[in-house]
Amino acid sequence: MEKEINKQCWSWCLWTRFFNKHAAIFLGIAFVIMSLFIVNNIPVKYSLMIWSDAEAYYDYLPSTFIKNDIAHMHYAVPLPNGNRLNKVTMGVSLLELPFFAGAHIYSKINGLAADGYSFPYQVALLISVTVYMFLGLFVLFKILRPRFGKATSFITVTALFFATNLFYYTFCQPGMSHGYSFFVLTLFLYRIDFFMKSPKIKNAILCGLPLALAVLIRPTNILYAFLFLLYDVYSFHSLKERTMFIVKNIRYFLIIIFIGILFYIPQIAYWSYAWGSLKLYGYVDPNGTPETFKYLTDPKIFKVLFGIESGWIVYTPFFIFFFIGLIISLVKKIHHSFAILFIFLSILYLNASWWSYTFACSFGYRSMIEFYPLFAIPVAFLFSKIFHNKKNILKVSIMFVLVIFSFFNIRISGFYYKDPCWEEPQWTWVHYNKIINKAFYIKPDLKLKEWRE
Repeated sequence: MEKEINKQCWSWCLWTRFFNKHAAIFLGIAFVIMSLFIVNNIPVKYSLMIWSDAEAYYDYLPSTFIKNDIAHMHYAVPLPNGNRLNKVTMGVSLLELPFFAGAHIYSKINGLAADGYSFPYQVALLISVTVYMFLGLFVLFKILRPRFGKATSFITVTALFFATNLFYYTFCQPGMSHGYSFFVLTLFLYRIDFFMKSPKIKNAILCGLPLALAVLIRPTNILYAFLFLLYDVYSFHSLKERTMFIVKNIRYFLIIIFIGILFYIPQIAYWSYAWGSLKLYGYVDPNGTPETFKYLTDPKIFKVLFGIESGWIVYTPFFIFFFIGLIISLVKKIHHSFAILFIFLSILYLNASWWSYTFACSFGYRSMIEFYPLFAIPVAFLFSKIFHNKKNILKVSIMFVLVIFSFFNIRISGFYYKDPCWEEPQWTWVHYNKIINKAFYIKPDLKLKEWRE
């Protein structure tokens, strides 16, 4: 009997060790399975996964490897010379490539339509962003854990996913760029700590690669580069020291810049090939007029934050915690708070100055997602203060609020997918009130079409 008990204990200990060692793999598999379950229950149409902007990001792959024609992509701008210009950059397609290849091989083996757009490719795209999102959340957890502890970091990462539009752009519109940016920028955020503590070639390369790829996904991600200058800087004296640090280690920064240029050369080559002349910028209309920052002198900051059409705080109230945590961090001069403030104000200003500052048909303010890894730091700091407080009522209250925010976000994600593009002037505060009523079952019989009546 005793031997049997010891055997069972030994087996359990062995299994526990195995699970702990490979926990990330098990959780990753569970996350992918969960994504398939959620997508089927919203329900999300797989046929719309490679559509609109998502198709533009993806088009590089079938056009290069199947059609052998990159000058006439489908979701692209017609040019005077007869070619078609894909305005978006190719970073997303680089990350989608391994999953695209798997879907293509699977389709060939099973005699399915190997055209780049059939069902296997649609599923592969969903799995790709799910995998990268999980990896991004896992790396973010590793960034936060040494600073704020395991429990606080886990709560922060979980809430960041379920209480924000990260959820929507993972499961409902997986082909958009945001999940991919989130992953590579968490990698950059993780590696910059190594580089700043020990500047050398290896750390420069491991910093330069994810940053270059992030910029190739969305050019505004270049704002993360300010971390090199402002990392742990809280005064003019420390800024001067950081400047001297950069000068002293300029060769490593040149490596990072070289990697960035290297990554962007294929993009410039494609734009120039499509136009028939050298082009360094692809966001243009058929006449060659750039789509750019139209409102630089009149940024729509209030509408970005509090507008009825995709206002960041209106649709993602979770980030109230970001502002509170950032203010406290600034007062205490900790956790890169000045760098985070500068980058936040910069991206807020640029987004509010863009010609389409609401980023049309956007659930929440999607162009902020790339900066969630950075914004998670003040949130985790605030949560660490709360969860280390002796008052249980405060802890329970915060957990309750997080559950409410997550519930609201998941509910309206489904509503938005079924009836997208909540845009002014058709979409008003009356409609917003209606979705709150429906989300919290105050008026559960409300039909989608009634929102716009």
